[in-house]
Amino acid sequence: MWLIVVACALIHIVSIKTGPKWLFFLTKPLPITAMIGMLMLSPASHLPYTQWIIGGLSLSLMGDLILMHPKDKFLVGIKLFYLAQISYALGFINMAAWHFTPWIPFAVFGAGLCAYFFFKPDLGKEKWSVASYIFVLMTMLWTALEYYASGKTRSSAFAVLGSFIFTMSGVVLAFERFGSTSVFSRQVVMTTYYSAQFLITMSIFAIVIRFL
Repeated sequence: MWLIVVACALIHIVSIKTGPKWLFFLTKPLPITAMIGMLMLSPASHLPYTQWIIGGLSLSLMGDLILMHPKDKFLVGIKLFYLAQISYALGFINMAAWHFTPWIPFAVFGAGLCAYFFFKPDLGKEKWSVASYIFVLMTMLWTALEYYASGKTRSSAFAVLGSFIFTMSGVVLAFERFGSTSVFSRQVVMTTYYSAQFLITMSIFAIVIRFL
């Protein structure tokens, strides 16, 4: 199944530039769909953490499908990704048993504030939507770091790395939409996006392997 995830992701990334369009649209949702299926069939499917991650992946899948719409549905798609990241954050903080490290939120939200003010001049009417998205993105990263700080397990390491790469994907997406773009920016967005979702999914399988 992992081979299907990787193969579909690679085909989609290549099709961004080379086409054909039908292949681009067909392959975009398949990696996330496969990850959802793997988690639903895993021995850890009954865990609350797994259910939060499945919820986040499902919302991400809906966001992917909305962003494929021929009309600009950016804000609708972003709202679905808000909810996906909230679902991930709830899963992470549940695993962290509400562990709190005072310096982590200051560092994370400080970085998010800097990112917001960097992009603010180009945001126009979308500034509140982008501010909300950055806040939710930073909340997800903060809770993942709390998960890691609470125990430093392999699962929490995957969660942190996935959340960090998800954050980087959001930054690249912001550059593509509001700043300067390059011919490869969409490829970078999708590479980081699939990598982040893969690592967050792997945080579940790390729990399964640990208890085998």
